[in-house]
Amino acid sequence: MPPLRNVIPHMAISAAALYFWCCVSLISALGVVQEVLDCDRAAVSQKDVTGCFCIVAYNKNILTRFDTKAGRLTVESLTVKNEVDSLNKDPRALKIIQDGIQDSVNFLSLLLEAGADTLDREVSPSVTISFHDLEDFDHSSQLQCTVAGFYPSALNVTWLKNDGNIDEQVVQTQILPNSEKAFQTAAFTNIDPKTEDTYTCFVEHVTFPDGLRTNWVPQPKSSLSAAAIVGILFGIGGILTAITGAVFRMKRQGYQPRIPGLKALGHSCFPTVLFWKNQQQQKSNRSQASMHSNTSASSATSGDGLTKDTV
Repeated sequence: MPPLRNVIPHMAISAAALYFWCCVSLISALGVVQEVLDCDRAAVSQKDVTGCFCIVAYNKNILTRFDTKAGRLTVESLTVKNEVDSLNKDPRALKIIQDGIQDSVNFLSLLLEAGADTLDREVSPSVTISFHDLEDFDHSSQLQCTVAGFYPSALNVTWLKNDGNIDEQVVQTQILPNSEKAFQTAAFTNIDPKTEDTYTCFVEHVTFPDGLRTNWVPQPKSSLSAAAIVGILFGIGGILTAITGAVFRMKRQGYQPRIPGLKALGHSCFPTVLFWKNQQQQKSNRSQASMHSNTSASSATSGDGLTKDTV
């Protein structure tokens, strides 16, 4: 008989495998039952169940519908025909279904009333047109019309070429909510930027009864490529760096640059140089005056008119 410590691991693995197989079998045997209640807003506001319909489905396959106007179930799948026929013969069962739908509509009406300020608001969309140059990738260039920030969500956007509809070439994304509790979408169309055609993004929304037209204005294309522009900028930066370094080295070595053509350009252009020259001139004049004064003081005249040197 093998030791117990060798048997327990094998038993644990077998138990885990059996548990996993049971879970998989149970999940595969389960299905999803769906019940959908769809009502328009007017029916919810008036609490009118005749503006609603109720669907019962199993794994996305519709089994039966409840006709709120006739107060009866309809057969959508033969697999439940007998059950549906049996329920249609039971007035009490039909009454329970009708009352359940009425309770749901009443609850939706309360929610609609509480959120009326948000649901009833109307916000105009903002329209932005951008150009995508895809010629370098061997694809047609594209125009993108981005429509954002609108409410309610009912909106139609398309492209016009020379005021003509080009729906067959337009690709529109889904209308999705954004972070501002509004909606956004975008429409794309292929164009030939070399032509002089006029492209217009046409938006239809409740805030624009006549529609909103936004024309695409082509921007002049630069003759230089992006790589050339970057190279030129780097070249200018290198030249400026070299000049700055040379100026700093000259200042460290005490080099004083000469200013040619001072007289020709006019003294008023160089106030600092003139100030320095005036200071030098004043110092020179004071030195000469001081020397002249010392010479006069060192010689004295006697009473007989003869000059006497002072020792």
